[in-house]
Parts: sequence; C-alpha cells; structure tokens
Amino acid sequence: MALSDLDKSMKAFEERNTSMDYYILMSAEGIPFKSSLADNTQVVKIAGLLFDFIIYAKRTFDDLKKPSSNDNKNMTIRMRLKNGEEYIVIQEGDLYLICKQICKVTEAPAEPEKKS
Repeated sequence: MALSDLDKSMKAFEERNTSMDYYILMSAEGIPFKSSLADNTQVVKIAGLLFDFIIYAKRTFDDLKKPSSNDNKNMTIRMRLKNGEEYIVIQEGDLYLICKQICKVTEAPAEPEKKS
C-alpha cells in the first residue's frame, strides 16, 4: 500500500471513529512512522510503552496457547481504563495500529419508583 493510500485510509478511519483521540502506526520493531499526534516525543513515548506491553502480552499468550497453534502474526488487545479511556492495539502482519478512544461513560437512568 502506497503512503498516499495509507493517508487516505487513516483519514477515513478517523472520520468514521469520532471517539478516537489519536492513532499511531508502528513497525514490528516498535518504531512509530505515522501518527495523528503533533508532538513527536509523546508519540515515541506512547509507542515505546505500548510496545513493551505488547511483547509481554505476546509471551503470556504464547504460554497460554496450545503448543500446536503457532499463529503469532495477528493479535488484538483492548484495554479500557476507569477514567473512560480505551486503548486498542491491532497487529496485522508486521504493523501495529494503536488507537486511543475517549469513551463517554454515562450512568444508567434511574428507574421510576413503583407506586403500590
């Protein structure tokens, strides 16, 4: 996929996902190469932290899997925090897509009181 096609795809992805705060595209080595964030130091910090987490998660999942299954090329991790943020990491081949979403947490409406 050419970089211009990638730009178009990511722009369309951003438009469809209005709750997305930012995204980072990262290589298999953990090197970010595309992001919707303007601050490059923040991009490198986030990519580094999540890449470390991905490596540990892969090791854990490999230990839990049956020895015969060897599919390590595609993985999805979804982490939701109490403060309403959600991180989604999608691996497709040698690329990782990291998305941060802001989940609007609302309380369920109160049930009306029953009259007896």
